[in-house]
Amino acid sequence: MGLGNYIRKYRNIAGIFLAFLFLGYLGSITFFQHTHIVDGITVVHSHPYKSHNGNAPISHKHSQCQLVLINFLSLLIVTGTALFNGIPLTRKLVHKLIFCGDEVIIPNLCLSGVNRPRAPSAW
Repeated sequence: MGLGNYIRKYRNIAGIFLAFLFLGYLGSITFFQHTHIVDGITVVHSHPYKSHNGNAPISHKHSQCQLVLINFLSLLIVTGTALFNGIPLTRKLVHKLIFCGDEVIIPNLCLSGVNRPRAPSAW
């Protein structure tokens, strides 16, 4: 068995593992979302917990450290997502604002060869 087969095998296993990990995460945020009100601030998060004992709902609490960790992880995820998606979108938006297809919106902006697929005609 060659090195390429081992890489392909582990890549397939990693893909299946990541698919199950994502499905577990999706199930967790979908089915276990709940809120806590701490000092007048509503904290919304999700994690598996036993919510009912028979017909009576069960309440659970988090320590101050756990709430700080939840806030940090939420901020990290939101910031990472914004940076990951925001930078390419910002570049595309700036490009669309300056250039509209092949037409230059700002006439004094002259970038050699960017909007000119061929040389100008010589009269």
